[in-house]
Amino acid sequence: PDVLTLTINDNDNVPTLAWGTVAYTVTESSDTLSLTARLSKASCLPITFTYNVGGTAKYLEDHNLTPQTLTIPAGDTIKEITFTLIDSDCYELSESIEITLVSTANNYSISENASSLTITIQDNDTKPSVQWKTPVQVVTENSGTITITATLDYSSCVDISFEYTVSGSATYGETCTGTADHTLTHSTFTIPARMMSNTQESTICERDCFEADENIIIQIVPSTVINATATGFLTHTITIEDKISSPKVAWKTDKQNISEGDSGTITATLTAPSCELLTISYTVSGSANSPTDHNLTSGFLSFPEGITITTVSFETYSNNNCFEGNEDIKLIITDNAM
Repeated sequence: PDVLTLTINDNDNVPTLAWGTVAYTVTESSDTLSLTARLSKASCLPITFTYNVGGTAKYLEDHNLTPQTLTIPAGDTIKEITFTLIDSDCYELSESIEITLVSTANNYSISENASSLTITIQDNDTKPSVQWKTPVQVVTENSGTITITATLDYSSCVDISFEYTVSGSATYGETCTGTADHTLTHSTFTIPARMMSNTQESTICERDCFEADENIIIQIVPSTVINATATGFLTHTITIEDKISSPKVAWKTDKQNISEGDSGTITATLTAPSCELLTISYTVSGSANSPTDHNLTSGFLSFPEGITITTVSFETYSNNNCFEGNEDIKLIITDNAM
C-alpha cells in the first residue's frame, strides 16, 4: 500500500460530567441562581452536552430556565448556567426544578450519582387566612336562593378548600318538598387560585303557611382547611324570616244567641295557616254558671298545620224550677301572639 495509517489509542479514561451540587434549597426571592456542570478532568476536545428541565415549578411563572445544549471548551472543566427565579405575589407551596444531564457524544460519560440536580424553591409569601365574609345574614323565605361567601386576606397561587357543616332550626331537604326550608347541606367549599373570594348558592324553600323565624348555622371545619388557616368568622348564621305575617286568632262572631237547653258550636278562625300545630288558650266567664247552666270551661283552641278554622262544642242546661232571665257566657282569647 502507498498509505499507512497509524492509530494512536488514548490511554486516558474519558472524563465524567456531573453537577457540582445535586440538591439545594432556595427562597423564591433569591433572584439569580448559578448552576455548575463539572468535568472530572480536562478534555483535549470540546465537550457538548444537553440538560432537560422538569419539576413542579413552572417556566415563566417560577423561573426562566429552559433546556439547552452547551459546550465546555477543550481544556476547561466547568460550565456555568445562570437563570432567574420569579418572585410571585401570592402564596404557593414549595416547588422544585429538576435538571438532568443528557449525553450527546462518546467523548465523556455522565455521572450516575450526580446526573440530576434538584432545586427546592420555598415560598416567601404569607399563608392566607380564610373565613366567611360576614357572621350573619337575614333573608325572607321567598328570596329563592341564599348565597354564602368565603374570603381570603392574602392572594393564593393554589386552590384553597375546606369543609363546612350545616345545622340550625331550619329543616334541610334534598328538594323543596314537605317541610323542607332549604337545600343546603354539608359540603366542600373551594376558592380557586388567584381569587380572593368565592360563593356558593343554595335554595330557600317557600311555604304557604306561617312559621317562626328559623336559622341555618354554617361552620367552617378548621381541620379540613387546605393551603390556608381558618381565622375570623368561622360561623355564618342565616336567619330566615317568614313571608307571612304572624297569624291572629279571633272568634268568627262577637255575639251568638242560644236557647236554654240547646247545644251549640263556637267557631274560631286564624288570619293565616300555620306550618305547625297552634294551641291558643281562652277563658270562660259571664253570668251563666258552669256546670249548672252550661258545660263550657276554660281551655285551648287547636289549629293543626294548614288549618285556619276550629270549633268548640258545648251544651246548655234547662232550669224549669225558676225564672232567671237571660244570662251570658263570655269566651276571651288570652294569648293571641304567635
